[in-house]
Amino acid sequence: MSQQLYDHTETIFPIKTDNPNFSRTILGGISLIKNARTWKALVVMEEKEKKYIRFYSWQMRKDLWKLQLCNLKIRGSFWDDLSLHIEELKELYEL
Repeated sequence: MSQQLYDHTETIFPIKTDNPNFSRTILGGISLIKNARTWKALVVMEEKEKKYIRFYSWQMRKDLWKLQLCNLKIRGSFWDDLSLHIEELKELYEL
């Protein structure tokens, strides 16, 4: 299956925690790659009145999106796209 590239802004991402002190607010983000098995996104978050961008990668396992913690492969021109999307989010969320 080929990967689809997305350049639209999203607000729903599969970020979950069991920590009751998790006080981050998801403001939005951009899905960079999303298909039936893989989802990579830049997510804008706010914590203690500070905004920042995080790069997330999830894999679909047993019908749930699971956070992929390491060994992310990023190839070629994807870095250029990543840079453009980061600049877009910085402007949109005044980072």
